[in-house]
Amino acid sequence: MTIMALTRVTRSNDYFAMDESIKKHKENSILSSLCAYIMI
Repeated sequence: MTIMALTRVTRSNDYFAMDESIKKHKENSILSSLCAYIMI
């Protein structure tokens, strides 16, 4: 039971980290595209 709970927690943490990195990547791409648009 404890091992299952631990794996569940680590999995949720991994998903959270992945979600955060995806959000940051999207924000960066939006910012870079805005900068490119302003440069043009």
